Amino acid sequence: MLRYLFTMCDILSSLCALVSPVVIFHWLFKVLNLPPLQGVISSLDPIFLPMESILELFIKLPSLNFGGHAYSTTPGLLAVLLTCAFFFFNFLSETLKVAEQRMNVQLDAQKQRKRLQKMQEEKLRKEKSLPDAMKIFVFVDYDVQPCPALGAKLEQFMQQEGAHIHSRVFNELALEFTTVEHGLRFVLGVSQSILGHYATLRPLDPQPPFKLSLHAVDKTLSISAAVGDAHKLVQFIVNNQVIISQSAKALLDSSGTQIPYRLQSLGVYAMDTGERELFRLFAGKQSTSL
Repeated sequence: MLRYLFTMCDILSSLCALVSPVVIFHWLFKVLNLPPLQGVISSLDPIFLPMESILELFIKLPSLNFGGHAYSTTPGLLAVLLTCAFFFFNFLSETLKVAEQRMNVQLDAQKQRKRLQKMQEEKLRKEKSLPDAMKIFVFVDYDVQPCPALGAKLEQFMQQEGAHIHSRVFNELALEFTTVEHGLRFVLGVSQSILGHYATLRPLDPQPPFKLSLHAVDKTLSISAAVGDAHKLVQFIVNNQVIISQSAKALLDSSGTQIPYRLQSLGVYAMDTGERELFRLFAGKQSTSL
């Protein structure tokens, strides 16, 4: 609506800008009474004389005597009014344009807020449905034979967090957990217990290294494939480290779990399920091999 109004104001302003000087010159040439221009002046009389007559109904101005003839000064007033109308319509047009711009900015901002709100709602919906579609796996690479006490501690952590054992071969253990929080507490408990125990030993005492991975896979993925993925993750870290997959981190973020230790990105790696970013979990005493 505003666009039509300021377009109309622009048209009226342009008409006033064109007509105003014509009125002035028509009046001046009539006063000067130049014979070569009489034809042009007479052709314009049907346009301006009615306008002057209407104006004289409201305002009566004194005549101008020039060359023994009396001339009406109403055309001068008409030119002034047309000039004022030009500035008025021009000002009104610019005001309406500014108003339309502000309205468009507000509409764009409102659309942007709605779009962001919709995106946020979609993100929350996906985050809420994410835990129901994922399975949590932990892979442990640790030789418990030299440290029976830590082996018993490992069994205790598995019972506390409700771990389900899928495979146990030599020093490798594949576990499944019901939630990512349980898996996180398990890897934190195991890593801190091992590092804390080693801190009390002599340098010559056996201190077999460990590697832990926390991974989340789609529930449609087979157990063997899921265990294989969790196993592959430990190949990307050195001894005495914990690695968390991109999918497990997404679950932690969606659940709002506060991790008391920082995560460090190790980069993006090519996996069987595509490229995935991996994160190292800093927990307890760190390996001196770095």
